[in-house]
Amino acid sequence: RKSPWADFAMYQSWDEHGGYQYMLKNRRDQATAGRPMPQVNEEYGYEDHYPFPWGEKRLWPARIGDNRRRLAWEMCMAGCYQTTGERANDGTGAGPDTGGGWVNGRGNEHMTMLAGYRHMRDFFRSMPWWTLEPRDDLAEAGTLVLAEVGRRYAAYMPTGGVAGLTIAPGVYQAKWFNPRTGQWTALPEVKLSAETKWKSPPAPDAGDWALLLEARQHEQAGRVREAMDCCMAAVAEAAWCGATAAQAVGL
Repeated sequence: RKSPWADFAMYQSWDEHGGYQYMLKNRRDQATAGRPMPQVNEEYGYEDHYPFPWGEKRLWPARIGDNRRRLAWEMCMAGCYQTTGERANDGTGAGPDTGGGWVNGRGNEHMTMLAGYRHMRDFFRSMPWWTLEPRDDLAEAGTLVLAEVGRRYAAYMPTGGVAGLTIAPGVYQAKWFNPRTGQWTALPEVKLSAETKWKSPPAPDAGDWALLLEARQHEQAGRVREAMDCCMAAVAEAAWCGATAAQAVGL
């Protein structure tokens, strides 16, 4: 953990063994070592991958795309990272010597994991996620929290219900995020005159949900950053199109 050549730490822990508590401990152990760096669970079980008899002899649906996605949320809420992949057991990549296996774009409509990951990316890109710290001391049971206290609180509830958070005084814009669809739903403004153990309205259903609270002045900054990201993406795409066109005409 203290080696000067190391820029990040990688682990391999499958399924729930490599989830929130495991990665949070790695992050905190790294901080205790005095050299903070990104912590990555680089392999925690692939979509629809059931090696037998090793891999704890798990069978479908133990590693479907939905629970891979949920594990990824847990790791992110621990302030950590993950890598994973899909297993092309059927679709155009099925069978021996047909090019199947792992992330190759040759699966079929049953492979939904990466679509779910895209929603998770969109959630975190809506804010300066690198300013947040895992704060389980601010959360009640059933709620995972990343926070920049007094500015922004991101919560994740694996089974829905009510989010319980200790929040600094201020005026906050609150909104639900559905990790399964990527849809946002605005909530009434949260106004607190003192530090409060606040409870959200019940989640819209029993699935997993995320919740974002942003202090009014910082919510605007988040929208500006999102707009700048879009502009930069457009510039990059335009540059690529220009280079491709020039190559096509031999310039």
